[in-house]
Amino acid sequence: MAAKQAKRAKIKSLCPDFTGYESWSPQKFHQQRNAMRDYIYGEFKASDLLAHVWKWMKTHEYSAQDIKQARAVGVNSTCGIYAKMLEMGVPSYYDKHAEYWEGLEGVSGKMRDINEFIKQQVDLAVIAGKEVVAEEKAEEAAKKNVYVPTIQDRIREQSIKACGAIDEWLDTYVETKKDFNFLGHFTELGVTQAHARKIREFYTGEYEEYNEVVNHMPTPQQIAKIKDELEKDLAQQFREGYAHLAKADAKKFLEGLEKILNACDMIIEKAKTTRKPRIKKAPSKDKLVAKLKYKKQDDKYSIVSVNPLDLIEAKEVWVFNTKNRKLGKYIADDMTGPITVKGTSLVGYNEITSVQKTLRKPEEQLKTFKSSGKVALRKFLEDINTTDTKLNGRVNEETVILKVSR
Repeated sequence: MAAKQAKRAKIKSLCPDFTGYESWSPQKFHQQRNAMRDYIYGEFKASDLLAHVWKWMKTHEYSAQDIKQARAVGVNSTCGIYAKMLEMGVPSYYDKHAEYWEGLEGVSGKMRDINEFIKQQVDLAVIAGKEVVAEEKAEEAAKKNVYVPTIQDRIREQSIKACGAIDEWLDTYVETKKDFNFLGHFTELGVTQAHARKIREFYTGEYEEYNEVVNHMPTPQQIAKIKDELEKDLAQQFREGYAHLAKADAKKFLEGLEKILNACDMIIEKAKTTRKPRIKKAPSKDKLVAKLKYKKQDDKYSIVSVNPLDLIEAKEVWVFNTKNRKLGKYIADDMTGPITVKGTSLVGYNEITSVQKTLRKPEEQLKTFKSSGKVALRKFLEDINTTDTKLNGRVNEETVILKVSR
């Protein structure tokens, strides 16, 4: 976190800030505008700046086909610099500056609006790229019988396709707050564990960015209490860097991203549970769990049961009853253990040390549970402020087998 703040502070210290430009003199505005252009030219690659042009086209309601055609031929680097300048807070047109610039010695013509300049460039690219895209499409069709994509290529393409509807939902989630049927969507498109991992990669970076903004954004009061001037300046710059984001919107967007990641995790975990073992399990184990009834997954809490075969000869078993919200921990008895299955129940556990507690906030507590390691799990139940009750060994249709240690 500190390293990221230091890097952000170093870049920001070189970057002109256009906050309050209305009170500047035209001369200062002109100097700062040139400084911003030089800063972007020096800090960013021309190829990277093109991405900001395509983003500008999207915000100005160009179609996906228009953007595709423009990308096929590209635009000049100046267009990319101007698009980035707009994102950095430089006004598209400032009348006082225009009047000043037009009065400079040796200058002829009128100051142009940045948006007008970009529009002119991208419109030319859209027209020029139409033929290029058509040719590329024809070439792809000609190679169709020759080119055989790899398995990874297919997974990536299919994953991108699955993300189309998700992206559309995410773009409106902050405003509509409508949920998305991930399970139905993934089932319809045949999303597997491999697809889920790739889809998760697509959204992980954005999730980390918004998680930092939502959960690590210092308040003005916290900043005021910082004694170290450098640390205080870094915290202030961090806050200013994301001042354009409303915290409520950022939090809601983060929530949407988290829903996507959780849905992917469910597919991945479910695949682990249903995956055929490489080494055939002994028939005796299959027979032991044949009558065991358990809940394979619960969509409300985003949890999936482990393979019940893992219960055989276990040292520790964590279970959660989705109906009564009780989280239980079975510990193998030193004399009668290890834990195993008999009919529909667990046996071989210590009846004194094996206890359960009711979760008051199951969504949050189960999320913490999933991310906890061995050390944290040792005292997990102790930190829950509800009354201990004994476990009876029964496993039923409401029981999710969360974790097994052997």
